[in-house]
Amino acid sequence: MALQMIAPFLSSFLPNPRHGLVAHGLTRPKCVSKQISCSTTTPTYSTTVQRRSGNYKPSIWDYDFVQSLGSGYKVEAHGTRVEKLKEVVKHLLKETDSSLAQIELIDKLHRLGLRWLFENEIKQVLYTIS
Repeated sequence: MALQMIAPFLSSFLPNPRHGLVAHGLTRPKCVSKQISCSTTTPTYSTTVQRRSGNYKPSIWDYDFVQSLGSGYKVEAHGTRVEKLKEVVKHLLKETDSSLAQIELIDKLHRLGLRWLFENEIKQVLYTIS
C-alpha cells in the first residue's frame, strides 16, 4: 500500500490482492494481452553521384613501341655474372669470422631487397649464431 502511494505509476505492475485466486475462490483472472509491433523504414536515395574525370591526357608512347623495347641485361654474359656474384655473397656469409659482420651483411642484403635470394644461407648463419 505504501508503495502505491509513493509511485502511483507502479501500481499497474503490482498484483492486486483483491483479485487473488485464494481470496475469492475463483479460477484464473482474465488476462488481456496486447501485441506491439514496431517497424522502421530507411530512406533510399535514388540519386547517383557521377565520378569526376581526371582529364588525363593519352600517353605519348604507343603500345607497339613499348613492346619493341628490349633489355640489354638479358644477354647470357650478364646472367653468368649474376650467378658469380651470388656465389661470392654466399661465400661471404659462410666464411666471415665475426658474427657481427655476418649480421651486418644480412642486414645489408635485407635493405637491398636481396634477402630472398639467400634465405637458406641466412637461416644457417642465424642458427649458428644463436
